[in-house]
Amino acid sequence: MKHATSESRRLLLKTAKKLFMENGYFNTTIRQITSEADLSTGTFYHFFKSKEELAQALCDTDSGVYDLLEDMNEKIKDPIFHLTKYLHSYADFWLSIGWGLSSQLLLHTLPDMDTVTEVQSVRIFIEAAQKAGTMNCKLTPKEASEYIFTSAIGMLYKWAALKGNYDLKMMSEKFTTILLQGLV
Repeated sequence: MKHATSESRRLLLKTAKKLFMENGYFNTTIRQITSEADLSTGTFYHFFKSKEELAQALCDTDSGVYDLLEDMNEKIKDPIFHLTKYLHSYADFWLSIGWGLSSQLLLHTLPDMDTVTEVQSVRIFIEAAQKAGTMNCKLTPKEASEYIFTSAIGMLYKWAALKGNYDLKMMSEKFTTILLQGLV
């Protein structure tokens, strides 16, 4: 067994993703994850309080979602373009982990919107764009970010409920523009 290192954390996340996709979220145990990763259960608990926390970390660290806050001063010059790019990358992330794992994560590990990193990033971005005068949103940044994510999560739920028989990519591209135009 290996000691707790950042590599161990990455290995736990990678192994959990693999097992969640193969066996399903509920059919995968912490013991299976640690055994497959050749790590101790103590190493698991060094990084995560629970399987739910690991699943949330998987979404946070493995997302590959477009970073709105990197070079934000440049991006707020065209906020709708960058929010669109962000939302498309958000849909791509969920597609990359598949409808099965996505549905389990959406239904059972989605925390309060105030704590979700992505919602906070969108809120910060919208607030900066409003202050710069490049986005005249009728809603507060908090309301706008919740509006965006409630709509995006609705598309994700439909995709997951229909077991992937819903073109999430096409619907994201079709509705994102309408969604964001509703903000201004």
